[in-house]
Amino acid sequence: MSVSTPQTLLLVLFKSTETPINPIVQFVLSSLGKINIYESIVPNNNQGWTHACICSIDDEQTLRNIDSSSIIENIKKDGHVENVRLAPLLFSIECVKDRSSDPNNDIMFIIGFSLPKERKEDFPQDWFKATPYMSGCEGYKRATVYEVVAENPVFPFFNIATWANFDSWKQAIGTEESKRVHAHQDYVGRTPFICKQVNFTST
Repeated sequence: MSVSTPQTLLLVLFKSTETPINPIVQFVLSSLGKINIYESIVPNNNQGWTHACICSIDDEQTLRNIDSSSIIENIKKDGHVENVRLAPLLFSIECVKDRSSDPNNDIMFIIGFSLPKERKEDFPQDWFKATPYMSGCEGYKRATVYEVVAENPVFPFFNIATWANFDSWKQAIGTEESKRVHAHQDYVGRTPFICKQVNFTST
C-alpha cells in the first residue's frame, strides 16, 4: 500500500458526440487543474458515457467547494456533450503491484461501488479482501479507491484500476473466485467504465 498522488480528484463522466473532445470542453475542464482524458473502448457501453476526465485538484477544501452545477452547465454549452456526472474524489487506499505505466496500452477501469452500512466502518481494511486475488492476476498493475465527498452520492466509493490489457482483466474478473472476493463490495453484476487515455500532457 502506498499514498496516491494526487489525493484529491474530480472525476467527470460524460457522453460526447465529438472525438477528439471539443476544445471548449477541454478548456472548461482544464480550468480546474491538470487533466487526463480517457475514451471508452467498449462500443455502446450501458452507462451511456463515451469519455472520462480526471482532474487533479489542489486540496480537499477546493474539491469540496467545486460548483458542480456550473461546471455541468458550462460543459453542456458546447452542444456536443450530454449525460454528465461529476464525482469529487478523496483518496482512501491504494494497492500497487507494478507502478510502470504505458498510457498508450494501459486500460483503465472506473467503477462506483457501495458497502453495506454495517460494513462501512470496516473500510478500508475490508477492501483488502479482494486485493490478494486481483494483484496476483496477470496484467494487474494497480487500483486506487476514492471516497466521494459529495452529499448523497449515487456511489460512495470509486475504484480506479489500471490493467496492462483488457483480456487480462476479463479473465481475472470472470472467475468464481473473483465473484466471491468482490461480493462484499457490491461489484457483482455491474460493468465498469472501461477506457484508454487519449491525452498525456494536458494542463
